[in-house]
Amino acid sequence: MIKTSTTKIIKYGNQIGKYLDMIHKLDQELVKVESYELNNLLVEIEDWRDCIGEIELHIKSIMDKDDITSYEYDTKNNETIIY
Repeated sequence: MIKTSTTKIIKYGNQIGKYLDMIHKLDQELVKVESYELNNLLVEIEDWRDCIGEIELHIKSIMDKDDITSYEYDTKNNETIIY
């Protein structure tokens, strides 16, 4: 099977959901985990949040570029006018 960008995005997205769900299901067992490890998990979650924010901004910027399809070119002043 040839892995395209789309199939990779789908695969990796599903893996993120799978592992977050596994951590979420550990809810009752978190009280048994040492505070040090819980703090490490909180740091990881914050890193994930930052990374997700960056990915979200990048995706939105790509989508915004695709939405700019209406423009005209003013030949007198050599200007592009974007609506």
